[in-house]
Amino acid sequence: MRTHLLLVSVLVSACSGGPEEVLTCDEALETLSSCTSTDQAECADDSSAAQRVAQGDCSGSGGGKSDWFGNRVWGESCTWNWQCQGDSRHSCNQGTCYLRAGEGNACDRRDDRDCSEGLKCADDLAVPTAPAGVCQATRAPVRPALYAETLRPNELQEFQEHAFDIMAIQMRNAMQKKNGDEQVRRTFHAKRHACVVGDFQVVAAPADLATGPVFKQPTTFPAYVRFSNGTLVMGPDDSGKIQGLAVKLVGVPGPKLLGPAVTQDFLMVNLEANAVANANEFLELTKAQDRGTAATVHYLLTHPRVALRVAKVATKNIKSVRTESYWAANAYKHGAIAVKYSAAPCAGTPAAGAVTGDSYLRAELKAQLAAGTVCFDFFAQRQLDSVAQSVEDGTSVWSPTLSPPVKVARLTIPRTALDTAAVNATEETCNTLSFDPWNSAPEYRPLGHMNRSRKFAYEASKNMRHAAPEPTAIPGR
Repeated sequence: MRTHLLLVSVLVSACSGGPEEVLTCDEALETLSSCTSTDQAECADDSSAAQRVAQGDCSGSGGGKSDWFGNRVWGESCTWNWQCQGDSRHSCNQGTCYLRAGEGNACDRRDDRDCSEGLKCADDLAVPTAPAGVCQATRAPVRPALYAETLRPNELQEFQEHAFDIMAIQMRNAMQKKNGDEQVRRTFHAKRHACVVGDFQVVAAPADLATGPVFKQPTTFPAYVRFSNGTLVMGPDDSGKIQGLAVKLVGVPGPKLLGPAVTQDFLMVNLEANAVANANEFLELTKAQDRGTAATVHYLLTHPRVALRVAKVATKNIKSVRTESYWAANAYKHGAIAVKYSAAPCAGTPAAGAVTGDSYLRAELKAQLAAGTVCFDFFAQRQLDSVAQSVEDGTSVWSPTLSPPVKVARLTIPRTALDTAAVNATEETCNTLSFDPWNSAPEYRPLGHMNRSRKFAYEASKNMRHAAPEPTAIPGR
């Protein structure tokens, strides 16, 4: 009703020939809060409300442009065209701000600079907007080099803000005892199903994949293996559909990106790709989830493409962490190429058992480990097409038809008696560790905007909860 009153007021003013009403921020935001499409007159790019918010001073974000619900945009992610740089040359395409075709360097949103400096435009685009897919400033094809990254403006500041956002959620969860006590836990994957010891057996691989201190030759590394629920707070297992598999190899020689260590981490979830394109969008969604159900629903209603991806996750029926497949949803350097890692249950893995309860996933895993081993084959999938297999776009699913995953290792967890004193001690030690994609040999460096942000976010998270130093050995192995 309030929206309709505002529109009537504006129309009456226009028809009377008097001065056009200048909307306050509150009025503009309230009008836009009911928008579902720019086809609505009050939601169009040239509407009074949209133009008012496009001035960039309504959210108090302190820099860059912001959408009407207060999240940072910085000319990167967007919901409406008016969020894109504040002029008519730009348009919002699938949540990202691009220059319109025919406007300057139409294959990139940062004018002609990228082309003139030789950067590869297509790293920033889901679909090139220039005619014939060429950079208008240089006529160069818009196909980037394999595993090439494109750094965004204000990245360092964004990543520092991401880290503060992560720490704020951690502290708030502890202070409000959302996990039952005041212990500072991981912001994500706070609830573990199990944290046990296994073996990572590297197998012979093609020459381009047989590289670095882990995969250069067949060998076996002992490993900590952590299964977890990817929710912000601990709760019943059916409250979250995203499950995590984190592996920490021990005894890996050579330098590491975060400093001296003999470990190498691989982190995966049971999703082929992210629901969001970059770390900015990921933090916007995370902050909405942190604020509660109403804020999350509001975010999804205003981000329909993200909502569709989230809906696919929400419909997953998780019966066992043993029978799920896992992917490193982001890309990684692998010697001279880029890959995505994945893990799939080994052939012959028993079907999930019928178990119920708030921690049914641990109970199901416990029953299987008491009877025998749990096994995953570990794969590397090459990047062969830098557009179809984007490094920067977190939503990019790398087609196995285009590039079949290649088995490079097998992860085996031997028969283990969960909830015994000895295994409980191992689990507690394992749970104090950090699992960080940047705890890596340089040969396997994380790639892309999401991964670059994770370097700051994971460091902040493990410092907040005083994670244990990297282990030099696994007791008894």
